[in-house]
Amino acid sequence: MVGEEKHYIGEIHHETLVVKRDRKKHLMKRWNAYGFNAELVDSGEIEVIVVEEPGGQLLITAENVKTFGRIHQEEGWDKQYFVSLDQFTKV
Repeated sequence: MVGEEKHYIGEIHHETLVVKRDRKKHLMKRWNAYGFNAELVDSGEIEVIVVEEPGGQLLITAENVKTFGRIHQEEGWDKQYFVSLDQFTKV
């Protein structure tokens, strides 16, 4: 859209979204949750999300993001699903 800034979200490989996150910078502390772009999750383009952190990887399905995530939008940010860390599987 005209006038809207683009944000790097991650990379999609074979229906898997791979994102790099650092809890110190990216974790919403209020809910102990990571956020994911709602438009992308709802698009059906991805089935799995892999979160690469400095200490390892976390895994969650897009379906679980929609089921357990909390929709939220801060001014100036895209609408996101925020998913508590306890919903992820460590890999």
